[in-house]
Amino acid sequence: METKTGTRKTEIMGVVNLSSESFYRGSYHPPEELSHVIGQMLEDGADIVDIGARSTAPGSPQISVSEELTRIKKAMESLDDALLSAIKVSVDTQYSEVASCALSLGASMVNDVSGFATDPKLAEVVVEYDCPIVLMASFRKPGDHTTLEEAIRASKLTIERAIELGVSEERIILDPGVGKWIPQRSVEHDLEIIREIRIFRQFGYPLLIGISRKSFIGNILGVEPEERLYGSLGATALVVGDVDIIRTHDVRETKDVVRIVEAVLGNK
Repeated sequence: METKTGTRKTEIMGVVNLSSESFYRGSYHPPEELSHVIGQMLEDGADIVDIGARSTAPGSPQISVSEELTRIKKAMESLDDALLSAIKVSVDTQYSEVASCALSLGASMVNDVSGFATDPKLAEVVVEYDCPIVLMASFRKPGDHTTLEEAIRASKLTIERAIELGVSEERIILDPGVGKWIPQRSVEHDLEIIREIRIFRQFGYPLLIGISRKSFIGNILGVEPEERLYGSLGATALVVGDVDIIRTHDVRETKDVVRIVEAVLGNK
């Protein structure tokens, strides 16, 4: 994100999953561990923590909105005011009820992987709280694009949908959507987005990218999520300087990569 001096500071968003169904078990933490986990992420260099109560990985067991709401409420109530004032808390949800609950309990932004396609009423909550919203490029469901050309079109559509729903352009953060969200997505589709990530700056919004431990890394290296750290860091190094927020399961390691790359790039 832009600093007061006009230089860009890459922010780190740490992933906190309340869902034991998550594809990477290392990111799962029950509510009673949340304060410690977030405190550690803050110490490790996180600027934002993204708390999600529903796994969106393809094939994951699905839960009801009511269950997601219960998990988020319990988690947010476990955080004290000091922690909430020390770090930005994002709620990773596609549903208006869940977002409203989290924001009322101290969250300060929303991350919707469907780009308002799942629940357009979520836009009303974002407008009510006047909070930042991360929108992942989507046509009708999360990440349902394949080629770079489709990703660009989906981004344009998602932004237009948000504006039509009344969301302030100053609050929009764009996520081009890396990951095998639909069966038709291939490794090459993800690699193409990463290679050409700068193209998405044409829309004029801050960019977020989530590449941490994703399937394209596993497919290339032939490893499970637990062994994808180094692959994630390699891909991360390639986008530093072109994105504003990097969403990661591994805050300290990612922060180190960002600091080194930014030092090498200097003012470029």
